Amino acid sequence: MAACLAVSCVDNADDSESYFRLEASADLMSYKRVTVILTDTLGGKKATLYDDTLPSLARLSRLPAGPYKGGTVRITILAYRGNRLAYREIRLYDGISQQVLSVDIFRDEGGIGEIPQDTSLTAKPARQAPTIAGLPSDTTVSIRDSVPLNADAVDADGDLAAYTWDCNGDGKAEDSAGLAGGRVRIRFGRAYGDSGTRVCILKVWDKDGRSAQGKVVIRVVQDAPVANAGADTQVVVGTAIRLHAKGEDAFGPILSREWKIGSEEFKAMTQQESTIQAPALPGDLVCILRVTDSDGLIALDTLIVRVVYNSDNTLSELKTDIGILQPPFRKSVLQYVVTLAPADSLLLFFPKPGEAHAQVAVSGPDPRMAGSPAFPIRTGDNLFSIQVTAQDGSILQYSVTVRR
Repeated sequence: MAACLAVSCVDNADDSESYFRLEASADLMSYKRVTVILTDTLGGKKATLYDDTLPSLARLSRLPAGPYKGGTVRITILAYRGNRLAYREIRLYDGISQQVLSVDIFRDEGGIGEIPQDTSLTAKPARQAPTIAGLPSDTTVSIRDSVPLNADAVDADGDLAAYTWDCNGDGKAEDSAGLAGGRVRIRFGRAYGDSGTRVCILKVWDKDGRSAQGKVVIRVVQDAPVANAGADTQVVVGTAIRLHAKGEDAFGPILSREWKIGSEEFKAMTQQESTIQAPALPGDLVCILRVTDSDGLIALDTLIVRVVYNSDNTLSELKTDIGILQPPFRKSVLQYVVTLAPADSLLLFFPKPGEAHAQVAVSGPDPRMAGSPAFPIRTGDNLFSIQVTAQDGSILQYSVTVRR
C-alpha cells in the first residue's frame, strides 16, 4: 500500500499560502494514524504538516507547506497500527526544480517499532549531476546590441565546480569561472558587430566531473532605423512650417534627429516637433530629416514644402458711410444694393481685404472728388465695382448698386 507523495508546491488561490499537493493510496486510510512531516534541509526547519487519528484523502491532498525554505526537501509519511509504526515512506527532492532525488519505502504490518526519533529519518540523496535553470530563450537582436545570457547553475549535492560560455562555436570559452555551493547565478552578456545566427552554449560542472549544458540561439540582424518626415505640404510665404521628425527602430531607441533646411547644414533638434518660417518668396523648399539609432545606423527622409503666395482675394468686411448694404455683407456674396435719400449726394466705401497682402480698388460711374475719398452719387442707379487682387495675382470683384 504505497503512498505517492508530493510532486509540487503550489499557491493557494484562497488565502495565498503555500501548500503541498499530495497523492495518497486509499489503503493508507486504513491505518490508525497518519503523520506527514516536512523537513527543509537547507534551513534546518521541520514542520508537521498533518497528524490525525482519522485521516482522509481529502485532507491529505492539500497540506500547508509551513516553514518550507527551499534547497533539498524531505517529506516523510508515517502510518501506525496503534502506537507502532507499520509504514514509512521518505522522499527527497530538489525543492527548487521539484526533481525527485530519492525514495525510501518500508512497510511491516506486524509493526516496525515505536514512533522513531527525528534522527532516524535522516537520509542523503544519491550523487546528482548539476542542472541549469532560467536559461534565456532563443532571441533576435540588432547588431552591436548586448544580449543578456544570465542563468542559474544548480546542484542538489551542493558541490558546483565551474562553468563556461562558448558563443563563437570554436570550443573556446568567452567566459568562465569557478563555482561553489548548490545554486549560483551566472551573469554574462554578448554583443555581435555583424549579422548572422549564433549559438551560445553554457556548460556547468560539479566536483565529481558530472556536467550539464544548455544553448541559446541568437539571430543578429542589421536593424536600420526608419525616418519619417511626413507628407509633402504647401504653405504661404512667410508663414510657419511645422516639422515632424519621426523615426522608428525595432530593437533600440532613436538617439538623434537632425534637419537640413534648403542649402543649410544638418542641425540637431532636441524635440520631435519643431517650427520654422517659410521664405518670403515662392518656390520649393527641400527639408531632409536624418535619424540615428543606438547602433549608429542612419536613415534619411525628404519633405518637399511648396511655398506659394497667398490666394485669398475676398473681402472680410464692406461698409458705406450712409445707407445699409442689402443683403447684409458676406464675403461669398458678390452683389449688393444701397438705397440713399434724395439729399444724399456723396458716398464713402470702407472695404477690408481678408488677407493683409491683398489690394483693393473701388471704381464707379464718376471718379472720386478731388482731394476726397467720396464718390458723387447721381439720381437713379449708380454701379460701383470693388476689385480685390490677391497676393498671387488672382482677382475677385464685388459690385454695389447705389440707388438715389
